[in-house]
Order: sequence, then C-alpha cells, then structure tokens
Amino acid sequence: MKQKLVSLFARIALCLVVGYLAYQVITLSKTEYVTEPALLGSVIDEVQVSGVFLRREHAVSLAGGAEGYLSYAKENGERVSAGGLLATVYTSAQQLEAGLEIAELDDAIEQLDTLLARPGIGMGGVSDIDASLTSLLQSLSSYADEGNGHDAASLKSDLVYQMARRQMAVGTFSNVGELRDELAARRSSLSAQLGSARSLSADTAGFFVNYSDGYESVYSSDLAGKLTVAALNELRGAQPVPTADAVGKLVEDYTWYFCCEADKALADRLTAGGTYTLHFSYAPQQDVPVLLESIVVSGEDGYVLTFSSTYITDEILLLRSHTATVVLARYEGLRIRNEARRVIDGQVGVFVRSGLTFEFCPIEVLYADELHSIVRWEQGKSGALKLYDEVVIGGKDLYDGKIIS
Repeated sequence: MKQKLVSLFARIALCLVVGYLAYQVITLSKTEYVTEPALLGSVIDEVQVSGVFLRREHAVSLAGGAEGYLSYAKENGERVSAGGLLATVYTSAQQLEAGLEIAELDDAIEQLDTLLARPGIGMGGVSDIDASLTSLLQSLSSYADEGNGHDAASLKSDLVYQMARRQMAVGTFSNVGELRDELAARRSSLSAQLGSARSLSADTAGFFVNYSDGYESVYSSDLAGKLTVAALNELRGAQPVPTADAVGKLVEDYTWYFCCEADKALADRLTAGGTYTLHFSYAPQQDVPVLLESIVVSGEDGYVLTFSSTYITDEILLLRSHTATVVLARYEGLRIRNEARRVIDGQVGVFVRSGLTFEFCPIEVLYADELHSIVRWEQGKSGALKLYDEVVIGGKDLYDGKIIS
C-alpha cells in the first residue's frame, strides 16, 4: 500500500513539473507584438459601365450573291486599300482549290521579287538576318505559350522570307530567278481555270470583317456625342437593317466611339478632353487608351459619356454592346494592414521593428479599402517606410524608440 502511494505521489509531482515547464515555455514564447512585412502592392480604382460601340462602316455585297464556294482573301481586322481583293466565289471545288493555290503563289512570287530586288546581301548581313529570325522565333514561342494560334500563324510568311534571305546570303539558295519563273508559269496555268469566278473588291480603304449583322448603318459614328440616356437605350433596342447579298463589312475609319451611361458620382470624377483607360470584359487585362470626347447631361436620367480611340483589335471591330470598366486611377506602393496605421502628434504613420527598438515611420496613404492601405514608397528617403520593414499590426503602449523586451 505504501509503495502505491509513493508511486501516485511521484506521478502527481511529475505532472506538476511538466505542467510548470509547459507554462514557462508558452509564457516565454508568447509574442507581445505582432508584425507583418511591408510588401509591394497595387490597386486599380475603376468603375464598371455598359455601353455601345459606334463606327463608320458599311456592309459589302457580292453581285449575284455568295452562292457557290466563297473564299475570303483577307483576314478579320486586316487593313485593305481601295480596290483590294476581299473575296471570290467559285463555281466548283476544283476552281476553289485552284484559287487558293494562286493566292499562295502570289505570296511566294512577291517574296521572291523582294529577294531579287535586294541582291548582294553578303555575309556581313547574316548577323542582322539571324537577329530577325531570333526575334520572330521568340514571338512565335510567346504566342504558342499563350495559345494564340492566330498571331503565331501570321509569322509564317516572315519566317520563310528571312530563312530564304539567309540561304541566299550563305550561297545555299542561288536559283531564285528560276524558281520565280516556275511559280509564275504555274500561276498562269491555274488562272486559265478561273474564267467564271466572281470577285469582290473594296470600294474604299478600311478594315475588313467577314461578317455583317445589319447594324452597320444603325450604330453609326455620326451619333457620337449626341446621345441622351433615352436615345442610348432606344439604340440598344433597334432592329438591324440587313444589306442584300452582304458577305462582310468595311470599317472605314481608324477612330471608333464607346458611349455609355454614368451617374453623377462618376461624371464628377471625369473631365471632357481627358485621356483614360478602358478595360473591356472580353479582355479585362488589356489596356485600351481612350479620349473622353464629351459628357452629355441627360436630366434626371443621368449622363452619357462618349469615349473615342484608334486602338484596333479584331474583337472591337465586331462588338456592338459591351461592358467595360473605366480606370480612374492606379495606385502602386507598399501594402500594409489598416490596423498598423496610427496617428502620433497629428502625423499618420506606422511603427516598425528596427533592431531592438520600435521606430515610428510617417506614411502617405494613397488608397485604402476595408483591410489594406497602399502607401507611398519613397525609396532611399531616411526615416521612410521601406520594403520588407516589419510593421507592427498588434501591440500596446508603443512609442518611438521603445526598447523591445
């Protein structure tokens, strides 16, 4: 019985010792002050709007319609000159095949003519050619990584041309003239098969799009700066006016317009004649530079903003109604938690851990949301908050120069 009591007391004593040691470890390891590093941060102050695109454009039609085998000579968004070939309708599959081969031969002959017009490249020009090839291959790799097959394919012609130039420079491609004559003869033979094919040429210079929705005359750039909120809503509900036998459209002007509604809060933050950036929802990371042409007051209904731009993409040439965000400002600096901000003698700042003491660093808040603030990063300035400074976000009785216990 005595042995059992001794064993029990020994266990109790061991538990007390272990508990005391654990308490001491927890007490000693408990951090009185919580810090967080100041890191780089950025935020975009933007407001979402909904609007319509206005352009100067018209549908293009092929006489007799597009019945048969329609082949476009231009890609969507490609710039064409007045009189340039837009499309051809073939009566048979054999004609279509011949027409496609002729298009390829035309490109090849044009490149060979360019090569023949630049003789005597010599070895001295090889380094320049290699630099061009390297740049093209890097672009090709970048497009491939992005999954951008359209732009990757567009590099084919330039790659072939530069490779041929290099072969000429080093003497491994010398029969350029003979090859050009062979291709020209082949083209003449194929052209004889196209007697009944019908072609469409551009009646004016512009950007070609192989699609017509009938709104070319409805969403006209003539409306830019003239729309009220009511007129804008009416435009959204307008019916298309199709053009007979249309096979596409020509956007005649580099300048397009985006008209959208705005409330007073947004209108008051903008200035007519100012430059801004739009982010469209089809490509939210793509900056589209615009000029704010006008702010039209529309009574109690609000305001209509009219932006203009010459920034052209394939998507912009097709869009009618779309959502966008107006970028009002970009803020970049050091990001800190809001609870780190303190006011000492009327100065806003933060406490940072500096060796064995806490130091007070004044800050200039550029932007703040519910959780974080973006403050100005003044590199090299004495006493200013620095990147990776340990900022105190939790602690009491802080003062400048306080020794960390």
